[in-house]
Amino acid sequence: MARDLRTIYRPPTVEAAEQALIAFEDRVLDDRIRMTGRKWCANWDHLTAFLNYPPELRKVIYTSNAIEALNAQLTKVTKKRGAFPTPESIRKVLYLAILKDSERWTRPVKDWNAELNHMKLVFPGEVRL
Repeated sequence: MARDLRTIYRPPTVEAAEQALIAFEDRVLDDRIRMTGRKWCANWDHLTAFLNYPPELRKVIYTSNAIEALNAQLTKVTKKRGAFPTPESIRKVLYLAILKDSERWTRPVKDWNAELNHMKLVFPGEVRL
């Protein structure tokens, strides 16, 4: 399903994205996935605002969800261990996982300066360099 949704949020124009959404809805047979298509249609105006940005900035937006990445890491370390003897032990494991994961947070976003400049033009007075 993620591959199919990519065809909707990656096209260069809103019209191309609409065509991809229609194609997605036409080929989907599973009711749970069809519900996703309905939700996308219901929120189409909000979703298409994303397409107003250049492709490079869109990629920064849809690949930079630090909260989800951190949640995945915390889930991973707690599932490995099964049960914890005390609340303090789980706190220590989560603390160490966050400490280790924070090492990745220093990596720069590719082409960030160009994207930051674009946002400064789109949102004057809101973005500081």
